[in-house]
Amino acid sequence: MASNPNHCLRLRKDRPVKKADRIISLVLIAFSFLIIWMSASFPPAPMKGAPGPAYVPRLLAVILILCSVFLFGRSFVREKDQEVAFEPHSGLRLFLVTLLAVAVPAGLAYLGFLITCFGSTLIFLLILRVRFSSSLVVSALVTAGIYLSFHHGLQVQFPMGFF
Repeated sequence: MASNPNHCLRLRKDRPVKKADRIISLVLIAFSFLIIWMSASFPPAPMKGAPGPAYVPRLLAVILILCSVFLFGRSFVREKDQEVAFEPHSGLRLFLVTLLAVAVPAGLAYLGFLITCFGSTLIFLLILRVRFSSSLVVSALVTAGIYLSFHHGLQVQFPMGFF
């Protein structure tokens, strides 16, 4: 690896990987149908025309089926070897993202949703080396989008924290 000045790694999609993709996709499809079958026992919606408790599990199961079908189909396509860039300090960035994910629940409890969502999104984007000005804008838009859609649209109460 040290002899490669561009820090590139050649990856080949061998037969065992394609076979594993097929097996995993079939297992996920079976799991999705199990979720759909189990959600049939959920109680009906309280109001006619409103989504009931089975709506979200069924929606996620259908999305998982679509992704699994895509993975299964893609396992039959022959791909060329790929070069993947390798960053020397990617382990540190992985550690920082993991640390951030562990810190978010504590931030929600003490700082509240708005500050924690904005701050964690900003830090995450900075760890990924996004420009500071772009990170500020994206963090504000993500926080506002989540807050408006969940708090005002769905009337979900967010943790207030000390502020």
